[in-house]
Amino acid sequence: MTKLTLTKSRYRTILSQIPHYSHIGTGDLEVKKISIASLYSCCRTVKAAKLQRVSALIEGYRRFDLEPFEPCKLESGGRPLTLIPPIVEEQPDGSFVIIDGMHRIYQLATQTDAQQAVCLVLKNVGSLPSIPIPFQQVRASPSKLPRVDNFPDYNHQNFRDIKTIDRNLAATS
Repeated sequence: MTKLTLTKSRYRTILSQIPHYSHIGTGDLEVKKISIASLYSCCRTVKAAKLQRVSALIEGYRRFDLEPFEPCKLESGGRPLTLIPPIVEEQPDGSFVIIDGMHRIYQLATQTDAQQAVCLVLKNVGSLPSIPIPFQQVRASPSKLPRVDNFPDYNHQNFRDIKTIDRNLAATS
């Protein structure tokens, strides 16, 4: 695991794969530490089965003396991967809503004494896919819930297909 420096232009290229982010300029994004206590979530639960893998990732950050979750390169299953910080959208009222990286932030908050996490903060994105809840209300679930059950007042038109980023990063790592 090695620290990776990505330019705002590179982040913009990565994010532009998602229709909701295609209009974002480099002035609308910033990598910075965010207080975990100040975060909100679009979903009510995280999948318990994913948390063990996330624990290994958090241990990797500690072992390689990196800030959770600054961008890095790592190898998984014999393949090089690029890992970007959790994506958080700053709302007009100044609140921060986690869009991607819930499992990482949840595990960091519940299994360590960390008070902050490095996040990729986006501004001027638009409507959220659901009504945000305080991060402290998120719970682990033994199974994946349907979106309409997991996201309060879910609106599919506003859902961000973050897996598009994963596919793009895997192809360019």
